[in-house]
Amino acid sequence: SNDSQSSTFDLLNDLRKKVSLGDCDIVLGFTSQPRLKHDLSGAATYLHGYVVLRDLGAETAMKITLRHEVCHLFGAADINKQGSLMQSGNPGPDIDEFTRRVVLLNKYRNFNPHAFPLPKDELDEAISIYSQRKRMNRREVDIHIMLAIFYLEKKDYQSTINECLQAMRINPDLSEAYNLAGIAYRRKGEIDQAIQHYQNVLRLQPALPEVHYNLGIAYTNKGMLDEAVKEYLTAIELNPSYAKAYANLGHVYLEKDMVAQAIEACEKALEIYPLLANALSTLGAAYILKNKFEEAESFSRKAVELDPELEGAHNNLGSIYLNKKMYAEAV
Repeated sequence: SNDSQSSTFDLLNDLRKKVSLGDCDIVLGFTSQPRLKHDLSGAATYLHGYVVLRDLGAETAMKITLRHEVCHLFGAADINKQGSLMQSGNPGPDIDEFTRRVVLLNKYRNFNPHAFPLPKDELDEAISIYSQRKRMNRREVDIHIMLAIFYLEKKDYQSTINECLQAMRINPDLSEAYNLAGIAYRRKGEIDQAIQHYQNVLRLQPALPEVHYNLGIAYTNKGMLDEAVKEYLTAIELNPSYAKAYANLGHVYLEKDMVAQAIEACEKALEIYPLLANALSTLGAAYILKNKFEEAESFSRKAVELDPELEGAHNNLGSIYLNKKMYAEAV
């Protein structure tokens, strides 16, 4: 690093900005930045394949910390258990039973940054394992965060919010809890509540690309399109490989009748991740506006193949069939 970051998590975000995963599963960064002397020994988050490890001066300590952080990528949480590798603040040499179960569940996790790590049919098992640990009532904040992540993926938004609120009671400055709660509130239609939570995240971690992306969605829902564009551009600046941010930016440009810019943004999204259904759907809509119905149908059909429940792509096809006077198919 260039020594400009003030925390290990800031360094983690900086690493994500500067180094693309490419064809790799994990990017590992080392730092000996002196101002981090009293900060965390390492950092990693479950949803991203990035790890930062600080120079601890002793190889044994660094090996244990590296194992600890890699376990986070496989679903493990910081817990209060003496001697455990996942002991919060003071990891030991042992893999406890809870951590073993979680890591084995995530053994074949997906490292594609555009997809959730676990398949949907394993979410209930993950929730069950973490809920058993939660019932031990050891005030382990990571347990609540991981449960919130799984509930959010299951679209159980109230349970997501409940876990985040419990996490905030343990640690009021936990940016991830505010971000996850913001997503849940937004999906429940409580947009102002969501924006308030996102702004709490920015107070704690202003360089987190996901929160700018989420703010972009919230502002779009409120019809604040210029503000949405600004947030998506910030997300892209912080993470140049953020395909979803490019796709959403393209959608907002289309809402603003900026068709050329919408196409350019969606093409960039597909350059990063060719299977992004939202980008394909927006491209289809853009080509309809350009009266290029053949290209529009091709993009829209591919979007539906990738995501059969994508409303925009079906709407595109309806418009295309209408143009062809295929009224029954359009309906």
